[in-house]
Amino acid sequence: MHRRPLALLLAGLVLMLAPGCDTDDAGMASVQVDTLASGAIQVTSPREGILPPGDRWELEEELRIGTATGEGPELFGQVQGLVADDEGRILVLDSQAREIRIFDADGAHLRTVGRQGGGPGEFANANGLAIHPEDGSVWVVDPGNGRYSVFESNGDFRTTHPRPIGYFAIPWPGGFDHDGHLHDVVPGGLVRLDDEGVAVDTIALPEDDTPRIRVTAGDGSGIMTMSPPFGPRMHWYFDPRGMVWTAVSDAYHFTARDADGEVRRVVRRPHDPVPVSRAEGDSVVQAMRQQIAQFSERSPQVEGNMNPPSHRPAFSTFVVDDQGRLWVEPSRAPDAPRELHVFDPEGRFLGPVAVDPGLRISYPRIHFRGDHLYAVVTDDLGTPYVVRYRIHRP
Repeated sequence: MHRRPLALLLAGLVLMLAPGCDTDDAGMASVQVDTLASGAIQVTSPREGILPPGDRWELEEELRIGTATGEGPELFGQVQGLVADDEGRILVLDSQAREIRIFDADGAHLRTVGRQGGGPGEFANANGLAIHPEDGSVWVVDPGNGRYSVFESNGDFRTTHPRPIGYFAIPWPGGFDHDGHLHDVVPGGLVRLDDEGVAVDTIALPEDDTPRIRVTAGDGSGIMTMSPPFGPRMHWYFDPRGMVWTAVSDAYHFTARDADGEVRRVVRRPHDPVPVSRAEGDSVVQAMRQQIAQFSERSPQVEGNMNPPSHRPAFSTFVVDDQGRLWVEPSRAPDAPRELHVFDPEGRFLGPVAVDPGLRISYPRIHFRGDHLYAVVTDDLGTPYVVRYRIHRP
């Protein structure tokens, strides 16, 4: 197995604070930094964040592409991938149409590439795309054709590489690291590939031991497994610095592991538990029972606890941007405004950022490019729009 030097893995993680010490800056005085026995750095931030309200980040909508009526490239079906290049071009993978639509920085449609099929530049079941950080080429993950299709940044077809990985996930959780290595998903982790699509090494994920509800048929065969209502789940996200972050949603506790599976950084923050109302709990349990009832002819048996807890998980999802910053969506009451909590690359909680109620964070995954955030936003009727936000950092 090829292993990169540890110094390179930690290059983006150097913390300019002495372990266990505070900064001289009053706004950061309560950030606690410790070196654990394993050598990992643990950063514990205050609940309220280190930036004063007047200096907190904001998202300003700059561009919106999409339409609810008519025809044309702005009418999106199922957006499954979204990226932007250094020129500001926006590439949208519409899995329903089996094509990629390319728009310029002003939102004008430039061209559409791909279609259903198995020929060069065609897709069978494309479920993700990523831009190579060095040459700007666009790699499209196509499990249906068992390959990666590679396009020039302008959409011209370049070549294909075999994808010997039969496993895939929706949304696709892979991407390129800063060194130009593509990471793709395999059972239990990520595999790192070279420019020919050949596996180099893997990053293993910790075992997921969160509670599950198992539904079996009367003859003992499996029907489905699901998480308990409002129960904790293990989340993970690929860091373009070449690591993987993991977290179990019952706590505000995020862990970064390197390619060898070693813990390098732990980020913590206290949180205020959000209660689960009785009506909410009953509604979720009823929906789960209705799903199980669809298999009534198989005499389903339920193993596990379906009683809702008193509080929601600490967070619902998180992502990592191209600079290694964590963006966490905390749990909230149904009538509370949506926001994301932003942590800098060193793991310090900066503060909350307000976001659009219809912003999709995980499906498709939001995309970061410099000072911009790209996402799919749905309106009250469920119509998808591709939106570019400018990240204001006072």
